[in-house]
Amino acid sequence: MACDPRISVWPVAASRAVDKKHAMYHVIHEGPTLFRMVLRQELRPGQSSEIHLHAQAAELYIVLRGHLQIRTESAVCDVPEGHAALVPAGVPHGVNNPCTDESTLSVILMGADYTKQDVHPYKEPHGGNND
Repeated sequence: MACDPRISVWPVAASRAVDKKHAMYHVIHEGPTLFRMVLRQELRPGQSSEIHLHAQAAELYIVLRGHLQIRTESAVCDVPEGHAALVPAGVPHGVNNPCTDESTLSVILMGADYTKQDVHPYKEPHGGNND
């Protein structure tokens, strides 16, 4: 019996890998669905991303191994192994691996309208930036 065409099924194996220096991204799914992009991210020890925002996409982080910190312009959220965190669209955030070992995450960008041009560096309201 064929699968219902309303149901998306794709292999969990990565279709491509991207080294972004602070982390290795393994793209599992990328397409015009509610889950615009599904990644397995290997965040290197002590590494972090710049604070940025996605105007059109919420981002779900699931910590499979290790620990994650999500930084906003006003707080740091700890996300231990076995937990998930949802960053709503438009919320400035960056991620950090505070551990001495690599952390493995599943990252899901949710929003059919999301494109790579939707990622914006965050600038603080007082004219500075997050550096």
